[in-house]
Amino acid sequence: MKIQTRGAAKIMEAFYKKGHYPEMKRLERKTNFIKGVIRTYQDKMDIKRNDYHGVIGKFVSCNVYETDHIRLNDYLNDIGLLAHVGTINLSRLKDCQHDYENAEKYKVSGQPYVKFSPNLSGRVADEDLSYLVKDPYLMIEEWRRLNGMLITIEKLYEAAKQKMIKSRLLKKEKKLILPFGSISLIDGKPSYDIKAI
Repeated sequence: MKIQTRGAAKIMEAFYKKGHYPEMKRLERKTNFIKGVIRTYQDKMDIKRNDYHGVIGKFVSCNVYETDHIRLNDYLNDIGLLAHVGTINLSRLKDCQHDYENAEKYKVSGQPYVKFSPNLSGRVADEDLSYLVKDPYLMIEEWRRLNGMLITIEKLYEAAKQKMIKSRLLKKEKKLILPFGSISLIDGKPSYDIKAI
């Protein structure tokens, strides 16, 4: 059975058939692999920061703190900032039907976005990337080259998604099937007009 591609599906099909999507996935894997190897190298050598000819590899500590959210919210409300920085957790509101219904009036729709989901024939096969392991400085040079290519392809992908999101057919059907996957129009996570509440 031949799948007829129309609208936004044609845009994704052209992007895929030009080899951009598979190349983007390969480049993502390679750049992430190199970053992981460099991270491991620096950890083993106990190097917190290193300059690889213009590319800085550094460990940044992330402190994790416990927060008393109830008292923090009370304090922010007392000084008049809660409405400016607060958000509503919809999953907690669903437990109280009255609050949920009241909050629905202030719901702001999320930004829709396009998502491509490859099927088995559209997935990019994993490859052995051990050949990339060499001198860290050479690996960084390879990462720099690959990352530049990745950024270029990601810009093309974003431009294609911006074209797809305007497709009337995708807006109507919400999901379009391709021979190597599907594209879907997903509604973004809604937010609430806290100031109005």
